[in-house]
Amino acid sequence: MFLFRPIYNQVSGLYYDPWRIPDACTLWQWKEEYRRIKFPGLFDSFTVGDVKGLTKEVGASSNLLEDLKLLIKGHIKPGYKFDATKPIATDDSFYIDNPNTAYMIHGVIIVFDITETYEIHAAHLNDIKDLTKKLHEMNIPISVMLTKADKLCRRVAENVEYIYHSKKVLTAVITVEKALSVPKKNIHPIVNFEDEISFGWKSSLPLLVALRACLSMAKCHLYNEQQKKGNAEAEAKSK
Repeated sequence: MFLFRPIYNQVSGLYYDPWRIPDACTLWQWKEEYRRIKFPGLFDSFTVGDVKGLTKEVGASSNLLEDLKLLIKGHIKPGYKFDATKPIATDDSFYIDNPNTAYMIHGVIIVFDITETYEIHAAHLNDIKDLTKKLHEMNIPISVMLTKADKLCRRVAENVEYIYHSKKVLTAVITVEKALSVPKKNIHPIVNFEDEISFGWKSSLPLLVALRACLSMAKCHLYNEQQKKGNAEAEAKSK
């Protein structure tokens, strides 16, 4: 659900343009609006939602969290512009009364800059805990991507294969695990794509491994939701 434009460009670049440059302007244009993005190539069977990032302003943060909780349940259509002064109203044209599984979120990815994990802002931490609590109640899988592992550790920058063995990266993973109560197996360090001009297959592997794990969990959640819906419909017909 929380996905940065450079990551999208990285995945799409694997299949089309190996010299694709992350479009920072597009990222800033999108940040106020809920977008659903289709990945190209082998990833075109799923859709990723791109939403506004967290804010340190208490009022705006509270309104955003309410919007995100409704969005996760499928009540918000793509194209909705987040309003810092108030959450979406039930009579808004972008509000969905009875959403189907296609609009629901079946897996959430929280993106963190790994260099900032040692001092997570208290406001952000409380907001994320509030959101993850709701996600746990709904049995929606949560994953965390820690970007810029190569900026944190020089050895990872020299050789991406070291990303899973770096003490600095592992310490950051454990810090996030304790702070957010997200299992360590669901926390994925990846390298920096924001400042890169070209993308090599080796530097892309941590991201692809992370995406595969996230999609696997989301697929299970979608299957369970479809099963529940099918059982409910069958029960209604039998009455």
